[in-house]
Amino acid sequence: MKYLSLILIILLAAPVFAQEQNIFAPGTSFKNETADTIRRLQRESLEDQGFIKPEVIELSFVRPSYMEGTQFGILMAVPDVVSGCWDVSALEYETSFIEQYYMDVKVKDYKRTPIEVENVQFECPTQNKMTTALIPLDAQDLKNRQVRQIRFTSGFVADYYDIRHLENGISLVPQSMVIFRAKTLTGPKKDQMRLDFGKGGLVTLHVPMAKRGDDVAQALRNFAYKHLLTASPDMSPSVRRDGSVSMTFEDQTGRVAARIGEDGYDLMGEILVPRPFDGPQGRGLTNVPLHVYVTEAGKQL
Repeated sequence: MKYLSLILIILLAAPVFAQEQNIFAPGTSFKNETADTIRRLQRESLEDQGFIKPEVIELSFVRPSYMEGTQFGILMAVPDVVSGCWDVSALEYETSFIEQYYMDVKVKDYKRTPIEVENVQFECPTQNKMTTALIPLDAQDLKNRQVRQIRFTSGFVADYYDIRHLENGISLVPQSMVIFRAKTLTGPKKDQMRLDFGKGGLVTLHVPMAKRGDDVAQALRNFAYKHLLTASPDMSPSVRRDGSVSMTFEDQTGRVAARIGEDGYDLMGEILVPRPFDGPQGRGLTNVPLHVYVTEAGKQL
């Protein structure tokens, strides 16, 4: 009986010992649930204090009006939109140059804080708020430093973007997009973010499926303002014989112009245009989605 008890103790303890060993065994597919739990609790403890670590960050090129020459910016934006009685901070990050050929961008978190008002129903702000951060850069400086890659990291996840210097611009080619995702990919293979320094200024938006009589102008203006385009000297819409509409706007950041690919245009999105229809209750209006394209100023689709 004494030996039987000893054997039972060894058999019961063996699986536990093996499981503990698998947690730390390299090269296995065992999921470290303890580490995942610790990270989850750490994330939740930060969120309790208002700090949030983003799960997705969109990257895009921008060129504000104060930038010149080969200066440009990488805009990091968290797509989660906050509205109501909440305020959000900028996205906190730090940059460094490592081993000559690499630039590291380490994103930490952002903070969401409540706005105190007396009447939540009527006094909360109605506009949407988005967390962003701008990384100011200079293409010539990157070239002089021989920087070949930008490494974006957030927590334990990293995405690498290779740098390619163009004759009059720059492009970033993502090697992965787990958290840091290019908002627009252009080029022959649609595999790169691209910025041409000479493409700032004016762009033209087109609605080729518009028909004569469609009320397109105001919807197109609202669409343009949403994409940070501003009024050009000539804001009047151009209407072709088939009813298609185009309007020209100022692209001060160069962000929209950077979307234009090798084909000379880019599909930006849709607008809703009311059109009459006959229904059971008589004639009414229904919103019809129409595609919006962008080209360089004055170009036709």
